[in-house]
Parts: sequence; structure tokens; C-alpha cells
Amino acid sequence: MLAIIRWLPEWISYADIRLDQNIQPFLLMFIGVTWAIRIWTRYHGTPETATIGSLIEDVEVSEMGPRAVRLKGEILGQGVPGAFWSADLVLRDATGILFVLYRQSIPLARLLFALTEAETYIGQQVEIVGWFRRGLRPYVEMSCIIGEDGNKHRSYSRWVQYALAFAMVALGWTWLA
Repeated sequence: MLAIIRWLPEWISYADIRLDQNIQPFLLMFIGVTWAIRIWTRYHGTPETATIGSLIEDVEVSEMGPRAVRLKGEILGQGVPGAFWSADLVLRDATGILFVLYRQSIPLARLLFALTEAETYIGQQVEIVGWFRRGLRPYVEMSCIIGEDGNKHRSYSRWVQYALAFAMVALGWTWLA
């Protein structure tokens, strides 16, 4: 993101548009605020208990307009069968099967989960809290998974993104001083 801010003055000079140098901190703060708003729209709502069948029927859901859900079912396997590095899972309940996306903003955390914990959930009855979305296919972006043995794993993607967005705002604010 900072590379874009560094590149912006060069691009503006090539486009023959003149902006005051004092606008850069405001642009940085604007990007941070709009990023925080984007995160909030992608990750808002109180999780409601649902079934996979009821989610598949819900056509009002989109990538940016998700539905916060709590699902219970059995983990059938990893998202990419046979790939030990796959952190994504496949969930089945009495009404259907759904892909569970494990998104992580922390570098290598996704791989670490895939190598250490993902396989332990296979065959277990689990509870998944996350956001149901529709992209090319319907899926649930996992926030938390709780195994039948009480083992709990959380994804901190949205919190890392919030921290980075607010850091951009703080950096822009200190740049003004």
C-alpha cells in the first residue's frame, strides 16, 4: 500500500496534474479510513445458526454483502483433495456440502494451519463461525472452528486488516505534524 503512495506523486507528475505535496498525508488517511469501512462491510453481523441448505437458497448474499453464520457439521476433508498444504476445508451437514475458506492476513499462518491443524479436524463434528459469501461458488469464510474435542482455532484476518488500516491513518496523522 505504501508503494502506491510513493508511486502516486510520480504518476501525477507524468499525467501533468499538479497536487500540493501536503495532500499526501490526507490521501494516506483517506485510504486507511476507506479500507476500514470496506473491512467493516465485509465482516459485520452477528452469527446466526443456519444449515447449508438454507444458505444455498439465500440468493441475497454476495462477496461484499455476506451473512454471518454459525454452522455445525462434519469436516469431510481439505479444500484441495490430497494437497497437504491446503488450509481450506469441506463441511457437510444433513442438508448439503459447503467449501470453508480459511483466509489469513498473517504471512505463512495459512500454511502453518494447513501443516499442523487442518488434518486434525477431518472426520470431526465441528462448529464453524464465519461469513457466508457467494463468489464463483458459495463458501463460508471461517472466523473460528471448534472441534468436538473442544479444540478451537481462530482466523485473525479482519483484525490484522483493521490494524493496518488504522496504522495508515495514524501514519498520515503523524505525517501532518
